[in-house]
Amino acid sequence: MLGAWQRGSCWSTTRRWSAAACGGFLVAVLLALLPSLWFGRFDPARAGAAGREDTAPLPPGPDVAPVDAAGFALPRTPSEHGGAFGRLLGGEVRILFSGVSRWWWLGAAGLTLAALLVPKASVTVAVLPALWVWPVLIWSRLGSRQTENGLEGLLGSYPSAHRRLLAEYGSGVVLTALMGAAPLVRIVAAGDSGGLTAWFVGVLFVPSLALFLGVLCRTPRVFQALYLPLWYLVLNGVAGLDFMGAVRERGEPAGPLPLFTAASVLLLTASVLIAAVRRNVKA
Repeated sequence: MLGAWQRGSCWSTTRRWSAAACGGFLVAVLLALLPSLWFGRFDPARAGAAGREDTAPLPPGPDVAPVDAAGFALPRTPSEHGGAFGRLLGGEVRILFSGVSRWWWLGAAGLTLAALLVPKASVTVAVLPALWVWPVLIWSRLGSRQTENGLEGLLGSYPSAHRRLLAEYGSGVVLTALMGAAPLVRIVAAGDSGGLTAWFVGVLFVPSLALFLGVLCRTPRVFQALYLPLWYLVLNGVAGLDFMGAVRERGEPAGPLPLFTAASVLLLTASVLIAAVRRNVKA
């Protein structure tokens, strides 16, 4: 019986607390809804009724003949292209290097110092390839940066898109030449004419490949996926793919340098044509 009384007492207490909690909840809801009785900002019916009460109909005015606005239209101003390609190139270089961490620069400085200190035989076969794989993530921005950042529509209104694309390619050339500057000093000091030719071919080829794949695929990952195996095969002595003079036969570069030179021109031309076709289609 005592247990039954306790259970009944607990049940009665629970019911009393539940009723109090429900009552408090209802009061809170009513307090929250009370201001809506006089706040009709989001009620279009009430706004329309208020507008109908406060606004009086306007009397009809006299008939006015339409005026031809063609005579008042301003002539279309032709776009003028500035001749400062250097400023455009400088801007593209700054954009390309934006966001690069100081740790990346520290690694690049270490490789550059190694290029100045190692024996000459190791410059073109080891240090130059290392320097020309270090900026692979930066190269991969070429051609795809505007798509990745959602700026394709904005940059598409540029009056001379091919100039901007050439400046973007030029920024890649600047990056490649900067990374290979220390090996270039050693190559020139050693009188290595074949290595000098291969160096210039590499400076032209790498950014042209990055730009073409970026414009074509609109993503940096394709260049990253293709360049790293290509670089690895060159580093392992595949002469047919050597674009930087790392593979040597009797002291001379063994790679097909004229073929890579022509490929650089074709890739750059194809990049400009693809960009122009896409711009005309969107227009």
